[in-house]
Amino acid sequence: MRLRNIFILLFAALTFGCGQSKHIRQSLDYASSIMKEQPDSARAILANMERSALKSRALRARHALLYSQALDKCYVDTDNDSLTSVALDYYKSHGTDHERALAYYYNGIVVLNKDGETEQIIGNMVAAQHYAENTDDTYLKGLISFIVGKQYYNQLSCEEALSSFDIAVTCFRELDLKQNLLLSLQYKGISQNILNMYNEAIPTLYNARDLAIETNNIEILLNIFQNIYSIKIANSDIHDIHKIKEEFYEVYNKYNNGNIPTYHYPLWANIHMKLGDYNTAKQYITKSIEYFDTPKKINVGGHYRLAQIEHKLNN
Repeated sequence: MRLRNIFILLFAALTFGCGQSKHIRQSLDYASSIMKEQPDSARAILANMERSALKSRALRARHALLYSQALDKCYVDTDNDSLTSVALDYYKSHGTDHERALAYYYNGIVVLNKDGETEQIIGNMVAAQHYAENTDDTYLKGLISFIVGKQYYNQLSCEEALSSFDIAVTCFRELDLKQNLLLSLQYKGISQNILNMYNEAIPTLYNARDLAIETNNIEILLNIFQNIYSIKIANSDIHDIHKIKEEFYEVYNKYNNGNIPTYHYPLWANIHMKLGDYNTAKQYITKSIEYFDTPKKINVGGHYRLAQIEHKLNN
């Protein structure tokens, strides 16, 4: 009798365990299915799941991957790799190419959020890119390429950055994701400018400008105009500096209540230097130095420009 009771209890435990595992899988499947349209709901489902119910390594990894995805889609920046490391440890040698790509991608995002080493971020993203190539997830390919581009851009490795931004532009244009495309075009144009590809940079930045106007993103629009006119001023033997000045004022009147943003002051110092108005140039660059100088970041470019102006003024 006692032995029979033991068998009954064991059978009940196994039945309950199987049922619980099935319920967990169904919950994970449901969270995955609504991730794109309802990331908040997916996040709530995943947050409320009992970790103790995730009996297998595969379940724990899938939960960690989906939860990392939900946090990212809900704009929750985390620098804790407790989730992403669980997912990555498993999917390095298990799962589909898409799961592996996501695992490397979200681990890279965590490293990025905690200001980790650029090489570590790029390493994660390159691995993610490798596996993403075998999927039809164009959005993920675009995100990965943009982040890789930004890392190379921050290192001033602009040829590598430009190559990555090109891929991002292609992906986001295919999906008609205007905000993502806008940022990709902006950085592509800036990279082309740094590489002295002026004839390519101007059309790229004009495309970005049109998108910024269409999406009413005034902050990025003003930044794009800054880049466009920086190129024109640098090549003022081709572009009329007086015309540039008039056009720039029209931009401010139309999009910024007639005000010149503080971060545009160095550009206006350049404009007035080109016009030979060194006193006005000095006022702009002095205000810029006062605004940008901090104990942690010295505005070397601003001080250099001020030295040039003082030299022109025979000081």
